[in-house]
Amino acid sequence: MSKFSCRIISFVMGICLAVSMSGCVGKVKQDKEKGTYIEKEVVLPEDVTAIYDIQAGKDGALVMFAAMADSDCILFKTTDNGESWEEMTALPKELKKDMIFSGAVKEDGSVIFAAYKGLLEKMDQEVDLIQEPKSYGVIDKEGNYRPLTADVRDNSMIADFYIYEDRVFFCDINGYYYELKERGAKIMNPEADTYGTPYDLAVSENVLLAMNGEGIEQYDINTGKATDVFHSFADFCLEKMENETTSPILYVSGEGEMFYLGQTGLFRYNEEGKSGEKILDGERYQFGKSDVTLKKIQEAGKDAYAVLSYEGSRPAIYLYEYDENASAKEQKELTVYMLQKDSAMQAVIDGFREKYPDILVHTETGTDESMGLTFEDAVRSLNVSLFADDGPDILVLDGLPADSYIGQKKLADITDVVSAQPLESAVAKTYEREGKIYAIPLKFSLLDLHASSQILENGMGLEEIAGQMKELKKKDIVSVDLWEGESIFSSLFYYYFPACMEEGKAEPGELGRMFQSMKEIYDNSEYDWTVELEGETGFSLAGAAPGNMENGDMMLHIKESQLMAGKLGSLSAIQLAYLLRAKNQDIKCGFFDDMLQKQYFAETSLGISASAKSPAEAKKFVEYAVSEEGQKRIKDMEDGFPVNEVSLDQVFKSEYAKSYEYAIENRDGKEVVVKAEGNIKKDDYRKWRKKVEEYKTPAFQDAVIREMVLNAAADYMNGNLELDAAVKQCARSIELYLNE
Repeated sequence: MSKFSCRIISFVMGICLAVSMSGCVGKVKQDKEKGTYIEKEVVLPEDVTAIYDIQAGKDGALVMFAAMADSDCILFKTTDNGESWEEMTALPKELKKDMIFSGAVKEDGSVIFAAYKGLLEKMDQEVDLIQEPKSYGVIDKEGNYRPLTADVRDNSMIADFYIYEDRVFFCDINGYYYELKERGAKIMNPEADTYGTPYDLAVSENVLLAMNGEGIEQYDINTGKATDVFHSFADFCLEKMENETTSPILYVSGEGEMFYLGQTGLFRYNEEGKSGEKILDGERYQFGKSDVTLKKIQEAGKDAYAVLSYEGSRPAIYLYEYDENASAKEQKELTVYMLQKDSAMQAVIDGFREKYPDILVHTETGTDESMGLTFEDAVRSLNVSLFADDGPDILVLDGLPADSYIGQKKLADITDVVSAQPLESAVAKTYEREGKIYAIPLKFSLLDLHASSQILENGMGLEEIAGQMKELKKKDIVSVDLWEGESIFSSLFYYYFPACMEEGKAEPGELGRMFQSMKEIYDNSEYDWTVELEGETGFSLAGAAPGNMENGDMMLHIKESQLMAGKLGSLSAIQLAYLLRAKNQDIKCGFFDDMLQKQYFAETSLGISASAKSPAEAKKFVEYAVSEEGQKRIKDMEDGFPVNEVSLDQVFKSEYAKSYEYAIENRDGKEVVVKAEGNIKKDDYRKWRKKVEEYKTPAFQDAVIREMVLNAAADYMNGNLELDAAVKQCARSIELYLNE
């Protein structure tokens, strides 16, 4: 199967997962007094890009219809909760250029699907997905393809399929419902006023139930007409939907029972008795989190259920199995808070869940673009919970006011947890205060500047750099490239802003000089480019963060540029910096040359709340995260070095990295391919590993203060504020933030 584009798949899945939101979440206690349901995440193959459907058997087998990045297989089976997967059905050759976006597994082992026809041939083109031609069909278990005709109104996308006995129903993203037949699709509600993408659909007693943002629609599957009598389960669902903020889903068993799964919980409804009961409480399990989109639920045996969901764009399958010997009160739980999503943190959480399946790990994310929450909003909300002793167990401190939390005794001492591990000494002591360690980074990157010798000779202070930019501009010499601007200013903030802080306050004089220097650099860059806080054009200083400074990309077009800034977060980034420096002797790099104080980014830093509800589990989590086993999850991500010394040594001994090839441009603009092997001596890797130990000063990383400073600087540079007004606004905002 052709390799799938993560960008397009994410976009497609984003459309399929889009839902309307309404209501609020209520708190309900678990109904069962004895025993509890244990949550286990099924281990998925690493290169799964999308999952369209699952089928759970009562024998413990689980089948998924999925897309894999580098596989021609589309149907997979596991009998050991994902420890191993058996490939069952290959993608037919007729469909290798198509991109599947929706589908379902039938009882006979075949799959029914909808796909974009020929989309994989247009990967480098801009396309309108709504207008793109679609293909529909069935793939049997031998991999044979049979096309079907689906007359979908306005050529819209199929959001979901539902198989009832041997009949196939589906809905499109506009809220129309159909039955798929051999010679086309029969629409059930052609005259209806629709409400956008439906939540879910199910069939019971020949009635199709369709949930959407406005309620529940019902159609007789034999006549295609809306039913006059309201199904009793519909009343039950409507009552539960009032408390949801995300879209619920439905499931009908073959034993006269129907299931409703939403953020508030899993409910079982008995049609004969016209009564329902709560099985799972959404507050206690991963499916109830606000950033989880529910897709499918299946019975997986007696008192067992399988749930397919998406956590952002990441597919996940969870099993919920009832254990009569377990106590709900004794169930171990852990909450991890992140200011924003962190891929390294998620990788560690995945590993921890596999090793400790008896501990439920919940995640909370502070910022939410869809709700317009800023860093400041998120930190303020977190502070309220921490000072009420009702905060999360684990804090990912990246961007948070860590020193403030330590000073106010909101973080627990974890010295004993990390002292037994072989950790990079300087980084491990980032949050050491008076002999006690209050947090530990899981990884780190090196803050770096790259400049010509001419720049270095005239000084690396911010005012000196600004003056040189002005002189270079007069000589028509490139100083800062257009697309490097955001990272330049962000990096200059990390390097030079600490000098603006004095005894916990922003010093106006220093802050004003910093703003003036940033404006001079801005005014004398190569292009007339716009600094914008929002919008599709220009560069957003407000969005600048350590995580989006791709150092390798910034250095690709070095040519005549005089100043670059960013981070070295992988061996390949160091290799590239070395090779560019070797090709252009006039370029100096902070990692190899003595330029400025050697600073590092402490990334994915974990702290335990002093009021953690599960302190023992929290310590176990931190211990796992910095162990060699936990660090294996992140050491090859290439966006930060592991803090564990054993894992760090493995990075610099990697034979794979030594075979890298780099396409760079020389001073004449000619592209040159340079290989690491043959151009870098083996002894260099040992020297580079030692150089890492020279980085002992952590960079200033408070995300809220960075946002305040860069926003004020942008207002001044764009002429929205005079210098004095920008400085006063910024200093006042920082003071209020640090003392609230």
